[in-house]
Amino acid sequence: MHDKTHSTFIPPEDQNTKIWRYMDYPKFVSLIDKKSLFFIKAIKFDDPYEGTIPKYNDVARREVYQEEKQKFKDEEQFEQFLRAAPGVNKNIHDRWRKIILINSWHLNDYESAAMWDLYSRRNAGIAIQSTYGKLSQSLEKSYEDRVYIGKVKYIDYEKEWMNEWNVYQAFVIKRKSFQHEQELRAITYLPESDSEAKRINPVELTDHGKYVKADIKVLIEKIYVAPKTSRYFHEGIKSIAEKFNIDKDLVIVSDLYSVK
Repeated sequence: MHDKTHSTFIPPEDQNTKIWRYMDYPKFVSLIDKKSLFFIKAIKFDDPYEGTIPKYNDVARREVYQEEKQKFKDEEQFEQFLRAAPGVNKNIHDRWRKIILINSWHLNDYESAAMWDLYSRRNAGIAIQSTYGKLSQSLEKSYEDRVYIGKVKYIDYEKEWMNEWNVYQAFVIKRKSFQHEQELRAITYLPESDSEAKRINPVELTDHGKYVKADIKVLIEKIYVAPKTSRYFHEGIKSIAEKFNIDKDLVIVSDLYSVK
């Protein structure tokens, strides 16, 4: 279920903002076969900074918390407070990186040549085009999973502060080096207790993350086949879509490199 109440997750201003998920053929088949979106554990991302506290927090912590100092009896109590800050205890965020699950989308009104190159083979890739509103709606019946959706904010980890008491904040920020991704994230989490874990169907879990049920017919607005793809690949994707009761007319070949 998409939970819209958490202030950390900032949605696009327009519900109809286009979003894209670029993928290869096996991931496309998995999506429509399982009728689920796959959420990856934060710790499995290539970026080693994923879910971590900006370095600036260590530099500026004492200054940022100066206003809090008057609440403490003496300097020692204030020092204890500083030592207890979540940004100091790296184990807290390491633990969360193992249970936070992320499903990423690209925010853009248009196709992205860079995304085609990064996340799919140009001659055999697929991009699901949806909207923020449809992504939200497609998750409404995934009652077992509380999902948050919000835009990623790109910051300078050497110069900008992050609210380290808000655990989720670390998963909706990235370094400015990744600004080209224009990422929208759907985020959920694995239960920490054994009693909560029992509610999860083991079939939905893998070492890398978890499948979350989604209404694929609501989600998919268009299915783009990579530019310069072969006619046979295009026809094959249409056949696969039809097999899973998806309108084959939604499948179109990208004209990114076509001269009109």
